[in-house]
Amino acid sequence: TRYQFLKNHSRQILLAWTQREYKNLMRATNAGVAVPTVFGWKNNVIVMELVGDAKPASPLKDRYPEDPQKFFKMVLKEMKTLYKGGIIHGDLSSFNILNLNEKPVLIDFSQATLLKTPNSDELLVRDIRNVLTFFKKLGVEKDFDKIYKTITKTSNSK
Repeated sequence: TRYQFLKNHSRQILLAWTQREYKNLMRATNAGVAVPTVFGWKNNVIVMELVGDAKPASPLKDRYPEDPQKFFKMVLKEMKTLYKGGIIHGDLSSFNILNLNEKPVLIDFSQATLLKTPNSDELLVRDIRNVLTFFKKLGVEKDFDKIYKTITKTSNSK
């Protein structure tokens, strides 16, 4: 009986989740983050561009970058841009970063949250750790604290 409410309202939950992802993608787009172009949503479907050329771009986990250090810097730039836009991805990993011709495109914003949300910092920490863990396997080792400060620094100074 604990989940009876969810069972009876699963359609509304699905619609709300779809709307949430759509809004988060639009926020990311407006912030200037590399994400798929979104055309709209209806019911439980979000219509967006196919990321790729002749074939869809692969997740980072399936297509490692030729230059991991350079790719890492680009991912970091996207994370910082997202943060400046007031958003935390919340589920960033090699599964949700596409490798499009050696450039990252972030996808799957269903768990994204605004900075003002109480657990946003916890989600940011998780995102950073996931990204650092993946890139460490490729020989890119970075200090968590420095990366955290780089992302959360709000001024434009270097």
